[in-house]
Amino acid sequence: MMRKPIILREYQTLGSEHWGKGDVLIPHAEWEELQNYVQTTLTTDGRPAMDVRARTIRAINYVGVIQTSRGTTIEILPKVDLDGSEKEEREREIFLRMLRRWRDGPCRRFNDADVRALKNFPLLEAFIGMFLRDMRELTRRGLARAYNEVEENRHALKGKLLIAQNLRHNLVHKERFYVRYEEFSANRPINRLLKSTLLLLQRLSRSETNRSQIRQAQLYFEDIPESSNVDADLVRARVDRTMPLYDRLFPWVRLFLKRAAPTTWQDRSPALALLFPMERIFEDYVAHLVRMAADGAGWKVSTQEQPCHLIEKNPKNKREFRLRPDIVARRGAEVRVMDTKWKRLDRNDQKNHYGIGQADLYQMYAYGKKYAAREGAAPSLYLLYPRSENFTEPLKYEYEAGLSLTVFPVDLREEKPLHELLAPPDTLHEQAA
Repeated sequence: MMRKPIILREYQTLGSEHWGKGDVLIPHAEWEELQNYVQTTLTTDGRPAMDVRARTIRAINYVGVIQTSRGTTIEILPKVDLDGSEKEEREREIFLRMLRRWRDGPCRRFNDADVRALKNFPLLEAFIGMFLRDMRELTRRGLARAYNEVEENRHALKGKLLIAQNLRHNLVHKERFYVRYEEFSANRPINRLLKSTLLLLQRLSRSETNRSQIRQAQLYFEDIPESSNVDADLVRARVDRTMPLYDRLFPWVRLFLKRAAPTTWQDRSPALALLFPMERIFEDYVAHLVRMAADGAGWKVSTQEQPCHLIEKNPKNKREFRLRPDIVARRGAEVRVMDTKWKRLDRNDQKNHYGIGQADLYQMYAYGKKYAAREGAAPSLYLLYPRSENFTEPLKYEYEAGLSLTVFPVDLREEKPLHELLAPPDTLHEQAA
């Protein structure tokens, strides 16, 4: 019987049963393993994936799944304020719905039916199941083959005889031939990586359904060796437009074999850790909701555009510090400039400015001034945060006459177009008042 994963939500703490401190407790040996991983592993932006305190580990900004070397699975779910008995399934559904909009993720082919079905399964088994679905289609159609150059010492002449090598190896073995020839074979980097992935998942999966499908898929790879150098094969693996199924499988291969989407691994890590950056996922998800609102309304939406610099002329007479807002929407002379922040605000915390960072306010001011100079009119500025129980209505800030900022709560409970952000600014500001 498949064991249920331990559920840890963002901002909750994970503690050791030995000390009894933390929102969720696990055996001390596994807690130490996870502590060691967090302390020795940095994400691609140079930060730890979790916050380690004296006797607790806090989940923040990264969500996903960790499986310890002893087989305990820990799911980290995003913090979303929900009610009801199916809270865990709803949180998982929201995360999967957001994850499929992440441009760098493997789940872009998820559809609504996939999300509704997978919300009832542990995340790791859901990911394995999606990989196996595409694997079944690949094995049904047949593995891709290619001509590989082979050099070997044979008893029969085949291909080109390599004179120098033949003299060196076969001086006293006249019955052998050292040759080079091409072989049409499925033994190519991408297939070796697929076999290595199947072997890995066979060890990690706790679902009998998934394990049975993995065994069936392995039958098609019996004559293919597993990858002896994953990094090299990842570089050499070629997936072109004639290989659409491989194109769908390759992100999963990279995800599983590298052990994580955003992290750099060391040998002392847990058995598996798939952690995803919620800041980037939230940014892409919000961009999707803005595009939904813009569809058919004449708005053109771009992400990560870089038309302006903070410094127009430095001592070397060059521009410096390129500005890059997350989302920009244009319609005629109208411009909306938006930045997203994966952070919980608290409207009751006026002493700390509700949790809004001063640097973020400065950044939005710079966007406003630079885009006003470039476009000929001040843009509408928006800082977008996830909606929470203490942040349900927009907040309005005025920098100066003609330049204001709206801090807006994005409701994650449903996937709906963000029409409010493309409505006339006065309409939204009336709501914020």
